[in-house]
Order: sequence, then C-alpha cells, then structure tokens
Amino acid sequence: MLDSLRSSSRMSAPAFSTHRVQFGVFELDLQHAELRKQGVKIKLQEQPLKLLQVLLENPGQIVSREDLRERIWPANTFVEFDQGLYSAIARLRDALGDSSENPVFIETVARRGYRFVALVRVPESVAPTAQTTRNPAMAMRRFALSLLAGLLGGALLIGALLIFRRCWNSSLVGGPPQPPHNTEALDGFCRAGGIPGDITGRQDGSFYF
Repeated sequence: MLDSLRSSSRMSAPAFSTHRVQFGVFELDLQHAELRKQGVKIKLQEQPLKLLQVLLENPGQIVSREDLRERIWPANTFVEFDQGLYSAIARLRDALGDSSENPVFIETVARRGYRFVALVRVPESVAPTAQTTRNPAMAMRRFALSLLAGLLGGALLIGALLIFRRCWNSSLVGGPPQPPHNTEALDGFCRAGGIPGDITGRQDGSFYF
C-alpha cells in the first residue's frame, strides 16, 4: 500500500521542488510517505495521505471532488467514491486534530470540494541549491587541487624565508660568503674571487694559509 503512495509522491513532488512540506506543527515527508507531528510519526492510511498531498499542492485553492477522484481513486478502482472521500477526509482531520465546523487546516466548500487554509512552508534546510546538486566527484577534485596548491605555496614560502635568512646572516657577519664543501665547486668559487688567493684547500676538505 505504501509503495504505491511513495510512487505517487515522487511523481507529484516537483510541485513543491522538495520532499518535505510543513504546516503548523506538522510535516509531510513525500519521499517516505510519512506525516509527522513535532517529529513524531503519525499513523495514517494511504488515501488520507494522498488527499493531504493533493490539498498541499494547491494551498488556498479549491480542489474539486472530480480532481480528487482522478488523483486518488483511479477509474479501475471499484469503490463507492462519496463514501471513500468522506472517510478519507474524516481520518485526515482526526489525525490533524481538525474539524469541519472550525477548520484550521481543511475547509469544506459546499458542493465544490475542499481547500487547505493553513500556511504551507518549505524548510530552508532542504531547499535544493546549485552547490548541493553538483557532482560530488567534482567537488572532491576541486578540494584536492586546492589542497595541493596550498602545500606548494607553503613550500615556496618556506624556501624563500630560508634564503632570506641566510642572506641576512651573511650581511650581518660582513665576511665573504662561505665556500662550498666539494672540490669542483670550490675551484669555481675561488676563481670567482670568493676566497683570497693565499688560501689553499687540502684533500680532507680543510684549509691552510
């Protein structure tokens, strides 16, 4: 029974652009075909739930008996329509704590149909957005690229700080730049005038004058 209601709910849900609709202290979950009062599930049969859904799709408007027949009682359903409609309305009102004499939610329009008179609202937390409907893989890829860019930027910044610190220390000492430790680089360093000509390097890497 609930399977057919879920299928009908999914077909009609685009009228709300969401799967949840609230009114008063109640909430109708179209995706799971459930009516809740302050978060507590209320047991309700298939036809009253469908009837509530149709009325919520047209808040403040009269829904004719003919429209209700087409939506809730298909042509191949062999049932007394008037009796079935009255029974569904009575069960729905009982679940909502409503009455036909002083309607808070469902108003009877004589010889025409019914009208939902309460304020209908859609929770903002479930309203669809462009961000939430994008491909999760795309969002993960963008996050990975942002993380990689941040790591590379941090590495470049650290390297620049180290070079700056070394140059700053050399300027404070005031002496010539420190010679490299390998022999080939030392020869080039000396030819460039980095060390006085009377300093000679030994094989063990030390120097003597």
